[in-house]
Amino acid sequence: MRKKRAVTPVVATVILIAVAVALSIAVAFWAGALTGSFSKYGKLQLLITTHYATSGMGSWSVTLGGVNQGSQDLSITQIQLNGQPFSNYGASISPATLPIPVPSGGNFSLVMTVPMGAFTSGQTVLITIITDQPEDYSISLVLP
Repeated sequence: MRKKRAVTPVVATVILIAVAVALSIAVAFWAGALTGSFSKYGKLQLLITTHYATSGMGSWSVTLGGVNQGSQDLSITQIQLNGQPFSNYGASISPATLPIPVPSGGNFSLVMTVPMGAFTSGQTVLITIITDQPEDYSISLVLP
């Protein structure tokens, strides 16, 4: 009869520990990559820097400015007045093209011109900035 040789308990323990360490390293790298992808976010701080009516031109002129305080770049994809796209009121913005990119830590500024016939003096207008992120940013403005 032949003697069968088996792995000694010490060698078996070393092999089990090595496999456990290798698996834990793999799980740690996977969890780290998963956490990194979910920790990026864009956050816009919306400030109305000034607003005024231009009587000679027959329009309201609203200047909006803000900063992206998040860790991810974002883009302003739409601007709404009272829940409707600004263009429904005959309004225009400068810069005239959407989307407007706002890098992380970067500022934005835009001027919206709205015909006086769309709103009246003293009326409250809800301005909503829609971005490519899940959160929208709104501010109420009373026209002078």
